[in-house]
Amino acid sequence: MGFRLSQTNVKRSYHQASKVPSQTTNFNGCGFIHKSKMWVLRRQLRYPLGILKKNLRLNSTVHTPVKPISQKSNIPVIVGCLLSGAVGYYVSSTLQTQNTSSTTKLAELKPLKFASDDVVKQGLERISKIVSEDQITVTPGELKHHSNDNLQFFSEIVKVCHELAIPVIPFSGGTSIEGHFIPTRRGVSIDVSRMNSILKLHEDDLDVVVQPGVEWMELNEYLEPHGLMFGPDPAPGALIGGILATNASGTNAVRFGAAKDNVLSLTVVLADGTIIKTRNRPRKSSNGYNLTNLFVGSEGTLGIIVEATLKLHVKPENEVITLMNFKEISEATRTVSEIFKKGIQCNAVEFMDDRQMTAVCEMGTGGDRSWAPDHLLLLKLSAPNVSAMKETMKMKDFVMELFKLG
Repeated sequence: MGFRLSQTNVKRSYHQASKVPSQTTNFNGCGFIHKSKMWVLRRQLRYPLGILKKNLRLNSTVHTPVKPISQKSNIPVIVGCLLSGAVGYYVSSTLQTQNTSSTTKLAELKPLKFASDDVVKQGLERISKIVSEDQITVTPGELKHHSNDNLQFFSEIVKVCHELAIPVIPFSGGTSIEGHFIPTRRGVSIDVSRMNSILKLHEDDLDVVVQPGVEWMELNEYLEPHGLMFGPDPAPGALIGGILATNASGTNAVRFGAAKDNVLSLTVVLADGTIIKTRNRPRKSSNGYNLTNLFVGSEGTLGIIVEATLKLHVKPENEVITLMNFKEISEATRTVSEIFKKGIQCNAVEFMDDRQMTAVCEMGTGGDRSWAPDHLLLLKLSAPNVSAMKETMKMKDFVMELFKLG
């Protein structure tokens, strides 16, 4: 049966209902409710009257009939509750066992699967159809230099290796002492040393486009008539491809930076044979990802560099090399710091400790110069003109005065 409560009788009716022990309770003649349902109404009467009206849909004129709930209508609700509970339990247990760490343990890494010897032979047969037979060697001795400056050939070879899961090891000058080019599995070594062409010099823009097999010393000989130079000076014989792949530098790094500071753009063959160009030639460009520096220093693991646009510098006209010996390493480091703080232009810095100098003294250098077994600091100083160079040469007096004060 429906019922109606007036605002003035709610509080009094609640107290009357709590004192009547009979099976039914009279709410001021407004209707009857069974005692077994009394606890529901009591809890609802504790809320403000506005919430009570909202929950019970009470008003002064409308009577809402109470429909009995059948047991059959409860079955879908019970099934839904059971399913919701089961899903919640499964999700919570899955989240508890899931690894949310940002790193992966080495023991959890799955070993890479590479091609077998038979598959490698199959790959070489397919590669031989792309290039001529005299460009492939499988002799156990030293591999001969076989390559081609055609990027499409290069891409097709890498695609075959990618399809058959054959490891690819790029090789250029081989001057690195860290072993970047040493293969750990049977595969294909791609030598880029014969891709040694200087493609285009943009003298006014101070950049040059070269292939990876160009030697940096030969590049500087080519640039010398133009009064330009490539900044990094790694080991003699190092090629541009390896210099960029390992981010090599040299003694000139203090002035011109490492390889990453002297490259504008790269053309790279990815692991699946795709050819990409990281960016265009303009110096100022903030569009897109910095893919150039992603590949510089990647040591051939992300792709093979097949072309590079390098940044050039104006070659200093006046340079002088200064040698200084020190008893303590701290004196040498302090000297270098003071030189830079005074604004003296220093193109290169090299340091040899007393153990190295002792070996030089014992072995000799083949010349008439005598060497002291002390720490040696080598500086390459430069100036735009002769008068400025004379001022720079006073650096020795400055250093002597510095240690008199120290």
